[in-house]
Amino acid sequence: MKSVRSRSSSHYSHLVLLLCLMELELFHAAAEDIHTLTPGTVMNDFDYLWSPNELFRLKFFSVGESSNHYLGIEIIKFEKIVWVANRDNPFEDTSGVLNITEDGNLLLSNRHGIRITLNSESPAMSSNTSAILLDSGNLILKAGDQIVWQSSDHPSDTILSAMKLRLFAALNSRQPREHLLTSWISIAIAASGTFTLGVDPNKTNQLVIWLRGKLFWQSGNRNGHNFTYFPASGPFNDLESSNLKFSYISNGNGSYYTYSVPPNYISLFAINPTGEVHFFQGGNNKYSIWYLYCNAGEENGSKGCIDKKPSKCNSGYQFIQKYGYLESWEHLYNFSLALGDFKDMCINNCSCKAYGSLQTDGKGCRFSYDQILRYQNLRNLFTCATTAS
Repeated sequence: MKSVRSRSSSHYSHLVLLLCLMELELFHAAAEDIHTLTPGTVMNDFDYLWSPNELFRLKFFSVGESSNHYLGIEIIKFEKIVWVANRDNPFEDTSGVLNITEDGNLLLSNRHGIRITLNSESPAMSSNTSAILLDSGNLILKAGDQIVWQSSDHPSDTILSAMKLRLFAALNSRQPREHLLTSWISIAIAASGTFTLGVDPNKTNQLVIWLRGKLFWQSGNRNGHNFTYFPASGPFNDLESSNLKFSYISNGNGSYYTYSVPPNYISLFAINPTGEVHFFQGGNNKYSIWYLYCNAGEENGSKGCIDKKPSKCNSGYQFIQKYGYLESWEHLYNFSLALGDFKDMCINNCSCKAYGSLQTDGKGCRFSYDQILRYQNLRNLFTCATTAS
């Protein structure tokens, strides 16, 4: 009797496994690759809206173990999210959908009743609209040949080639719109963080970075096609930074900066949660990366950094990302602050030797006064920033 029950149990297990696999295949078969979103078409989680040459894709995503789910545009070459639709209103599960409503507007919603009209500031005047992701990384809502709304007017932490940085008039509106890049809170949380990058409103025409509204870095004056302190470091290989050209444009839409790179190159600027700006460009099987960063003193950072007060710490303020295990931590359960705030707090405490996120999704912070990294306990392996030795 035992052998009969065992055989039946085994058959039952195989049946369950088979049904699970069939369900998984049906689930994946339901996922779609979309190139144009039209009324009646619904983009679900796990679906992709691709640009024509598949350089970019619009997708739902989450990062690491974070429960936050977003809709964003990914640049395929660098595997980086360059724009987020709902950065300050994340979903808690995978029930998000994107569709065009009967009145022609672009609606992001989920089963819990959250409804976000992406083009709420520029409502469609026609029900015959469509959404397309261009090879420039710009998501547009069109009514015929007229652009009703575009994602490039609402940047997150990244600017792509031909996007605008400046105070200028928005589409179909006489109201000015200031284009700023705003860092994420952490590498896993896309909510608006500590740092912003834009054009100096004091008519100096410099690019500047603010830390919670206080001047943090400035580019210096524009010199030909670039700025005095831009780029700051790099490149790391054989692509020259001279490929990067900034243009200043002033017309009926206002005044703004754009940048360009050689044809067939893909590039981006991004400001990260600790205020570093990274520039990526790639083409012809080559790539280049350079960056700028600021610590408390200009001697430890890029040119153009604003040093608010002289260093009082013998070890300096330069932090380097490291992996390891530290025994002694002081925890800060403040989830409204960002990683850049924690770096600034650690910089202003000469006893602070390292800082890192408290939780795996980047929330909260922990500070350490112990700089000795240990590797005995791999379960406590983590990423932190420590002062350079």
